[in-house]
Amino acid sequence: MVSIKCIFEKFSNIFFLRGRMSDTGNEETARLRYIEAPIISNSVCQLTFGSIITPSNICLSGANRRSTCPGDSGGPLTILHSGRQVQVGIVSFGSDSGCQLGYPTAFARITSFHDWIQTNTGIKIL
Repeated sequence: MVSIKCIFEKFSNIFFLRGRMSDTGNEETARLRYIEAPIISNSVCQLTFGSIITPSNICLSGANRRSTCPGDSGGPLTILHSGRQVQVGIVSFGSDSGCQLGYPTAFARITSFHDWIQTNTGIKIL
C-alpha cells in the first residue's frame, strides 16, 4: 500500500491566490488567481523551516519565485485526482522574508484533521 504522503509528492498541485501579488505591493488582487507548482517532501521543507514542519503539513515548492504572499492564508491547495480537483491542504505559513524569494510554503494537511472536521461540522468526508 502506498502512503498518502508518497502519493502527494507525485502530484503537481494548484494553489489559489487571493492576497498580495508581490513583496513590494500593498494592494491585494481583486481576482482569484492560481499557480501550479510541485509538492515537496517535508524533509526538504524542513531545510527551510526546521522542526516546525510535522507530518500534518504538506509543503509547496517556492521555485521560480512562486509562493504565498500576505493575504493568502486559509486558501486551498488542490491536486488533480481521477479528473477532479481535490483539496488536500490549507495555507498555513510561508517565509517572513517574502513571497518572491523561492522559499517553500507550508499547508495544513487536511487528512490529518478528518476526524476533527467531521466531529465539529457534521460533514462526512469520504
